[in-house]
Amino acid sequence: MKPKYVYHGSPNGNIKIFEPRNPNDVGRSKHNLHKGVYATKLKKWAMILGILAGKGIKCSRINIESKRIEGIIFGGKSTQKYFYVYTFDSDKFRNIPVNSHQYICREEIKPLKVEKFLVKDYLKWIRYANDREIKNLRNMVGDKKMKEILG
Repeated sequence: MKPKYVYHGSPNGNIKIFEPRNPNDVGRSKHNLHKGVYATKLKKWAMILGILAGKGIKCSRINIESKRIEGIIFGGKSTQKYFYVYTFDSDKFRNIPVNSHQYICREEIKPLKVEKFLVKDYLKWIRYANDREIKNLRNMVGDKKMKEILG
């Protein structure tokens, strides 16, 4: 069943209209290659993405291998004081992939509201990558891309 609302996390709290964009997905998941406005039915997921997209973080991802939703930082450290979660009516969003938490809108869309959060209050949801995760990322993207990502 489609949720009434979907959420988008951002380090920017001043977005009035969201425009469809190509995502910047290191893993190049086939579900994250569509031009659009991405959102999720899971507010916690959007909150974590709002932190991970912030200043100072070079590379990150959401842990999908765990039952617990957590952000993983591969390089850098958050220097952002706040992050924001935008709420959208889900009417213009499609579920991609079907039966997942992720939704996409392929046209400009205005949020219904924006909420402001302190990063420091939610760092418990974020951790640094372990050696196995760094090795897996290196295997996925290669040494050259890894140096680009992490500097």
